[in-house]
Amino acid sequence: MHRVSPVILALGMSMLLAACKPKPEIQTYTVPKEQSAPRPTMPGAVPGMASADGAVTPPFAGASASGTPGMNATPALAAQVSGFQTPHWQAPADWKAKPLGSVRKGSWEITGSNGETADLSVTVFPGDVGGDLANVNRWRQQLGLTPVNAQQLDSLLQHVDFAGGHGHVVSLASPNGQAILGAILPLNGATWFFKMQGPKPLIDNQETAFLAFLKTIDFSAPANP
Repeated sequence: MHRVSPVILALGMSMLLAACKPKPEIQTYTVPKEQSAPRPTMPGAVPGMASADGAVTPPFAGASASGTPGMNATPALAAQVSGFQTPHWQAPADWKAKPLGSVRKGSWEITGSNGETADLSVTVFPGDVGGDLANVNRWRQQLGLTPVNAQQLDSLLQHVDFAGGHGHVVSLASPNGQAILGAILPLNGATWFFKMQGPKPLIDNQETAFLAFLKTIDFSAPANP
């Protein structure tokens, strides 16, 4: 009889033992899909400007570009705003002055004959704040209106010369009866916003007074006491 080589015998035993071992169970895993960063929906988005009340990004903290009461700017932005000279103006006697807050240069409450009220704010920010298209669309979004494009913008703007510069006035109304009458004035590397918001009948009734108020603004005279 032929003897089996010890090497061959050992190899055969190893293969037999390996075949007898239970196969490892195959496990499957579900990997969560990576979320992409949200994309801005408003054209000309500017850091620190809100596209609507309550939707804000740094450097604002709870603020909107509209000058909404209670808005709070970061210390750096508030310091920049405080550095802009407040012009002199003559507001109508029936406009009730309100506290200015951190970025408002002017603030009034306007009351109609039926007790309805509107808010008027004057704010200023460095640069063009995204330009006229972005600024008008921010106001439109606050009223729940869809954005307009560059071709549609010009039909919404009334070109007005006031306060030693060339500005624009825009009138917007929403289906729910709210309206904005606003003026945008680029001047000396900054942009000034004059915004009246409230019930449409009251805003319509105040349009003449609002345009007259713009004509009284004077950057060469000392600011109102």
